[in-house]
Amino acid sequence: MPVLENATIKSNGTWFKVNDTLDYECHDGFESRDGRTGSVVCGNDGWSHKPECYDSEEKCGPPPRIDNGDITSLTLLTYAPGSLVEYICQSFYVLQGHRTITCRNGQWSPPPKCLEACTVSEDILRTHNIRLRWSHETKIYIKTGNIIEFECLHGYRRTTPMHTFLAICHDGKLTYPECE
Repeated sequence: MPVLENATIKSNGTWFKVNDTLDYECHDGFESRDGRTGSVVCGNDGWSHKPECYDSEEKCGPPPRIDNGDITSLTLLTYAPGSLVEYICQSFYVLQGHRTITCRNGQWSPPPKCLEACTVSEDILRTHNIRLRWSHETKIYIKTGNIIEFECLHGYRRTTPMHTFLAICHDGKLTYPECE
């Protein structure tokens, strides 16, 4: 017989065989992951899971949405305390923060952010009279934290310091060097 907290057993037996089900009902103000009632199944290694009834005010609603990212599982309407959800970012976006969040006392821990990629286009390059040093592409995407190297177009000279020609993408923003 498993130990139950905040619940009453709805079964008469005290001994259970493999594949037997034990039904329980949570006390007033408490609920299981399945609602007011729950069940566990006897298996070769013990019960299928620990029967739990938690204070219904401690459950969480759906996890917070994040820009350019999603959770890796189906979204539920309610989550039991201690539930975890995991986030993933869309292509070219970089996850900042903890990949998983937890439901505690009716609140989710802070979700991560998906940091934006930088886009370098031909128009931007022309505006600054620069080009990519190691590529002939007309449009590229760079993940946050990655470095890109520029050089002046033929016939132009630097008007910003040399170090500005190595730019680091940070959350969709790049500081471009200038040539004239």
